[in-house]
Amino acid sequence: MRTLVVLAIVALACVPAMAGATHGGGTSPDQDKVTGSTKNIVFGSHVRIEAHSGPQGQNPRGRFYLEQDPMSFGGEITCLNVSQNLATIGGRVDRSRSGLPLVGTGWLQAVEDNGEPGDMDKSDTAFLPVPPLTCQPPQNGVATVDQGNLVVHDAP
Repeated sequence: MRTLVVLAIVALACVPAMAGATHGGGTSPDQDKVTGSTKNIVFGSHVRIEAHSGPQGQNPRGRFYLEQDPMSFGGEITCLNVSQNLATIGGRVDRSRSGLPLVGTGWLQAVEDNGEPGDMDKSDTAFLPVPPLTCQPPQNGVATVDQGNLVVHDAP
């Protein structure tokens, strides 16, 4: 009987912690966030994203990496705009293995998070002559990922 009471108390103590969980698993509730890694077999691309900002897109930070023969580049996040399960991420190319895109240019990444396990998530990349300082409102992604998972967390 004593064991049953202890188990009931432990179970009740866990309920508030579970109720406070967010879609982004471990994400601070006051931050917008996009994280994940995906592969698209048709385009032969591999994308990794780790982007964070305040709930209104302020103080964007993080890294982005894209590999798609013959290009391979990485960069710093310069803007993030999140709305529900959609996000636009922008950044500055700070290293490029093949020389394309050019170091110092910019890119935008559209992300659509369609839940677990991630095989219905969508993502697109566009290149810009200069890094964006603000991101446009998010649009639906076009290319469905084949492997991986992109997680979008929209802070309240």
